[in-house]
Amino acid sequence: MASLNLFIEGQFLDSYIYSGNLFLLDENYVLSIYKWDRLVEISTQKNTSEGLGSLLKDSSQQFSLDINEIVITSEDLKTAFSSKLDLGVWPSDINVFSNILYISSENGVIRYDLDYIKGVLGSEFLIFDEVSFAISPNSSNRVAIAAGKSGVLTFIPKTKNLSRNYLKEFTYENCTDIDWQSTTLLANTALGVRRADFIPMPVYSDFDDKDIFYNKFKEFKDFTPKIHSKEHSEHSWIGGDKLYSLNHDQTITVEDLNKKTVVTSVINKVEHKVIKVKSSSFGAILETDSSLYIVRSEEPKKVFGEPVNWRVFPRARFYSNHLHIISNDHIEIRIISSSDNDTLGFDPDKIDLNG
Repeated sequence: MASLNLFIEGQFLDSYIYSGNLFLLDENYVLSIYKWDRLVEISTQKNTSEGLGSLLKDSSQQFSLDINEIVITSEDLKTAFSSKLDLGVWPSDINVFSNILYISSENGVIRYDLDYIKGVLGSEFLIFDEVSFAISPNSSNRVAIAAGKSGVLTFIPKTKNLSRNYLKEFTYENCTDIDWQSTTLLANTALGVRRADFIPMPVYSDFDDKDIFYNKFKEFKDFTPKIHSKEHSEHSWIGGDKLYSLNHDQTITVEDLNKKTVVTSVINKVEHKVIKVKSSSFGAILETDSSLYIVRSEEPKKVFGEPVNWRVFPRARFYSNHLHIISNDHIEIRIISSSDNDTLGFDPDKIDLNG
C-alpha cells in the first residue's frame, strides 16, 4: 500500500491535527500548536517528489507516492510553533471540532475557543469537574463524555450562553469510550454497547420561514433519543457513513449508519484481545496489549509494537487517512492511500459534520 511516513523528533504523549494546526502534547504536559503549512514547506524542501505538497495538505486523495521517511527535526519544528497551553496533567483525551478544543482528564472536561487561522486559543469553559476518560464533540457546541464510573454524560447547550446546567446523564453504566458522529452516539460501556440516534440538525438555508427554522432548532436541542443495546457487539465505532462493530463471535460487521443495514462483514483474524479500535479511510486500526494492526479487508498487518499512543481522524476530510503513532523519541505520521477494496475503510466525502 502506498504510504508517506513523516517523522517528527521529540518526546511526545499525544497528537491531534485540525484545520492546518498540529497539536502536540509533550512529556511536561504542555500542549503546543504548530502550523501544518510550515511543516509541509519543510517537507517539500527535504523531498522534491512531485505532488508531495498537495498530498500533505489534502491527504484524502488516493495516491501512488511512496516515501518511507521524511524527518522533521526539533529545530525544524520550532519554526512552525504558534502557541502553547500548559495543561499540568496528562489528558485522557483530546478532540477538536468546530473550532473548539476539548480536553478531558482526571480534572474533568474543559473547552477552549480556537482561532485556527492564527493557531491560538481563546476563552475557556469548564464543562465537567470529575474524572473523564473520553470525549466526542458534535455540532452546535454539543459533546458526549465518557466519565468512567459516573457513566456517560451529554452537554447540549440550548443557548449561546454556556452553563453546566445543560450537562445531563445519558447512561449510568461505567464507560471509558464514546463516539458521537453524525446523528448517532455510541457508548462502549462495561455492560455492552449502547446506541442512540438523534434527529439531524436543521440547516438555516433550508427554510424560507425563520420561525419554522427556530422551532425545528428548538426541537433538535430538546430531543431525547431512545437508547438501544447492540447485544452481539464487544465494541462499536463510526467512520464516514458507516458503523463498525467487533462482535463476540469475532466478526467485524459494517453497517450503513443511516439505513441501519449490514453492508458486509469480515472475520477478525487478530489473535490477541483487542483493547481499542477505530477506523480511518483506509481501514480499521486495532490495538492489542502488545501490537498495533491495520485491517483493510480481512488479513491484519502488524504496523507497530506497543506505542505510547496512537490516533486516527475519521472526522477530518483532509486527514482521514492519517495514522499518528507516538513512540519514545518521535511521532510518526503515516499517510496511507486508500483503495476501492478497503472493506473497513470509508469515503471521506461521506463525513457528516452537521450532526
